[in-house]
Amino acid sequence: MNQPAVIIAMINHGPRCSIDGYPGIVAATGRAQQGPVAALPITVTDGPDYEHPDPGPHRLILSRGAAASFALGTGTAYAGGPVYAILSLSITLPGSSSLALKVPVQTQVNALPGTPFRLNVTAFVKGSRGPRFG
Repeated sequence: MNQPAVIIAMINHGPRCSIDGYPGIVAATGRAQQGPVAALPITVTDGPDYEHPDPGPHRLILSRGAAASFALGTGTAYAGGPVYAILSLSITLPGSSSLALKVPVQTQVNALPGTPFRLNVTAFVKGSRGPRFG
């Protein structure tokens, strides 16, 4: 199975705060090879991906300048569908559904024809390296 993954880190530029849980991935844009950039149909599952464990939701206290990160895994092992490049994601923080941050990314994804692209996300962890085994 081929499952590309990216680590997305967010830095607290405000006063000390807390974060607890999973990011909301509310939209994705991308394109097929040489195709136009367009919105991609997605389905998001909270939990581990092939390369990253899921620590589950837990409260993180972030001082000013501290980072929190999560892993996003995609699948490219589905026969019959073209591989797309995801170019950006719109992400909400836990507890906030109204403010989506548009984040540039570069990863691949595909799906069975006629189905949404599957994304897996882990809960936030402290630091900018994402969740790790061991």
